[in-house]
Amino acid sequence: MNHEQIVIGIDTSAYTTSVAAVNQNGEVLLDIKQLLKVPAGMRGLRQSIAREQHRSNLINILDGLKCQLPMEHIVAIAVSDKPRPVEGSYMPVFMDGVKAGAGLAAKLNVPLYYFSHQEGHIEAVKHFSPLDKTERIICFHLSGGTSELLLVEKSSIKIIGGSKDLSFGQLIDRVGVRLGYGFPAGFEMDRMAYEKNSSSSWLKPIGLDGLAFNLSGIETQCQRRIEEGVGPEELVPELFGHIADCLAKISIAACKNYDLKHIIFVGGVSGSKTIRENLAHKLKDIFPIYGIYSSDNAVGIALLGGKKQWQ
Repeated sequence: MNHEQIVIGIDTSAYTTSVAAVNQNGEVLLDIKQLLKVPAGMRGLRQSIAREQHRSNLINILDGLKCQLPMEHIVAIAVSDKPRPVEGSYMPVFMDGVKAGAGLAAKLNVPLYYFSHQEGHIEAVKHFSPLDKTERIICFHLSGGTSELLLVEKSSIKIIGGSKDLSFGQLIDRVGVRLGYGFPAGFEMDRMAYEKNSSSSWLKPIGLDGLAFNLSGIETQCQRRIEEGVGPEELVPELFGHIADCLAKISIAACKNYDLKHIIFVGGVSGSKTIRENLAHKLKDIFPIYGIYSSDNAVGIALLGGKKQWQ
């Protein structure tokens, strides 16, 4: 691999500490992710506790860089400093990544570039896709705290649809924790849904309002069914089926509205095998694009830093 020039990316999202490195060819040289620890039975962490874990993780990860990369070849640091690329977007957990990035940039005497977490998500999938050079795309950002349908035009990102209340990640985690799964619950629930084909009809479909939808209704349904004694073998596969059906209908309508044939999926929820398999059957004339870096990571941030540095 070409180590001549390297850009480091740092991302401290709600539940993952990430550091990545890329070279001028856009190759990923390093991709380190460390999940934050959430106590059993809890549905998340307070920001102060998350920040403590990020600080500890970053000290260990960055201290180990010198054993994995030629530090003298690092030419820039890139860091996520907010959730979305809009004024007023803020979340405390990103501040520890910013502080660590600034310290490393000063130590190495190299530039420091700032991007949003959402921009990093999009770049991490788009860069390795056939749409890498395309300037107008539709993207579904599906993560623990976000379920937004986006129109991406050059450097502009516009919300054109998505959830009006809960994110799919919140829906899955709330139902999962109630069913006894650990937090985050997505991986285990996805495996359950993938292995069990449910033909039950305990839940009503997710209602749509143009390109938007609400998820609090189906969460309430799930909580009631759990109280009534419906088990995960029946409830979880049906829930994932309704999620995929909602995403398929919105994707088809959006691509028709904007005269596009492809839609990019980013964020941890888009990594679900169950949802992807369902979408493959439902999206006949629309081509979904996923990526191995769809979950939280610093790869997209590093790639954006490389573009800023080298282009």
